[in-house]
Amino acid sequence: MKTLLLSASLTALLALPAMAQPGPGPGAPGPDGFFGGPAMTAFDADKNGVIDRDEFKAFREAQFKALDPKGTGRINREEFPDLMEKAREERREERREAMAGRLFDALDTNKDGIVTKEEYAARNDEAFGRWDRNGDGKIDKNDRPSRGDRGERWKDR
Repeated sequence: MKTLLLSASLTALLALPAMAQPGPGPGAPGPDGFFGGPAMTAFDADKNGVIDRDEFKAFREAQFKALDPKGTGRINREEFPDLMEKAREERREERREAMAGRLFDALDTNKDGIVTKEEYAARNDEAFGRWDRNGDGKIDKNDRPSRGDRGERWKDR
């Protein structure tokens, strides 16, 4: 729980300067983006869509406590980068676990908590179709993605 709070705290802390800037709409940096984003979720303890002064104060107190692992009442400049990196790693791990869970759930078609060879193979045509972008029945360099570095790995093949 402490690492989850640290991760949420640092996410919100790092987002605060951006949220103060005007934004073009929901999900974007700025006040509009705040109301649909992770910071709103973190601050809104009772999940009623409103952050009252007590919730704001409680979150900020918990945030400082998470940033002060030794409980000294002071945040040390030397420790701060390590705390930020730890929070980033935790967020990456949470995203990785969530993505693996979604993939497993998609493969486990009968929802028994086990992916059989048959369930896995049932997705072959769909998976092949995603790779065979030009629909010619084979996967080759002509199927490489057209965006960014994704195409680079196919360049010399």
